[in-house]
Amino acid sequence: MSDGFEKAAWGVASMALYTGCFWVLAPALKTIPVGVAYAIWAGVGIAAAAIIGVFAFDERLGVAQASFIALIMAGAIGLRLTTPSA
Repeated sequence: MSDGFEKAAWGVASMALYTGCFWVLAPALKTIPVGVAYAIWAGVGIAAAAIIGVFAFDERLGVAQASFIALIMAGAIGLRLTTPSA
């Protein structure tokens, strides 16, 4: 939506949201191993990007694609549930 950062407001908004993500990730790393935290972050990012694509950009998400995203999320959740806290 920033059109290569030509629309400054969208570019600034994206940088602010990324900053917020790191702000939330840092304290999580005190109790969750970095590999698990990154897997969860990546899984949530994949799911969020797909959902945003569907609603904001009218992209299609097929049953197989949604199923694979669900598998990614299940893997991230499974990692968290089976990894002892630090």
